[in-house]
Amino acid sequence: PNGTALVVGGHSFSQMRCIADAELWTPRFGFQAAGQLKTARMFHQSVRFDDQAVAVVGGCDNDGGALTTVELWDPGTNKFTLVAPMQIARHLHSAVLLPTGEILVSGGLTTSGPARSCECYDPREDRWREAAPLRQARASHAAIVQSDRRVIVFGGFGDAEALSVLRSTELWNGVAFEQAPPSQHLHRDPQLVELADASVV
Repeated sequence: PNGTALVVGGHSFSQMRCIADAELWTPRFGFQAAGQLKTARMFHQSVRFDDQAVAVVGGCDNDGGALTTVELWDPGTNKFTLVAPMQIARHLHSAVLLPTGEILVSGGLTTSGPARSCECYDPREDRWREAAPLRQARASHAAIVQSDRRVIVFGGFGDAEALSVLRSTELWNGVAFEQAPPSQHLHRDPQLVELADASVV
């Protein structure tokens, strides 16, 4: 809303390690330092709350191990603090901010492969709770909240070897996931964007 963007973590191919650094981009000054994560990570998800705080959720560390940890960036101090961890360690998952103010995390890669499990984070209580699972296990998928308050979860892969690329689509109705029409093509690591007429591309 104010033209700024937060860049958090990732992987440095030159140094062959995960990054803990965060940077804030503004139209006037470009990139500036914005603190450091407690744990360097990649393949995580970031969600912005209405008060501009940002939750950095899960991912994996330098050893490739999936993380449960969640860090909250404070725009007033440029500092990250740990909040309640997820119930299940995961990376290559999706995370969206629901109209209720909760974060919905779905799927991802766990120690047992792509997951169906989902969980919700309530920032008011700093607590995670189990949510209804996906109909199909998936990782490297995309999720977006539509204007009708439903969440589309789409694509990804469904096996530990990442060979089973998916075209299936699911809709979160606030309680559970419903099957939706599949896409015409297979999509791994897709992006979803809602257009002005409420269609999604």
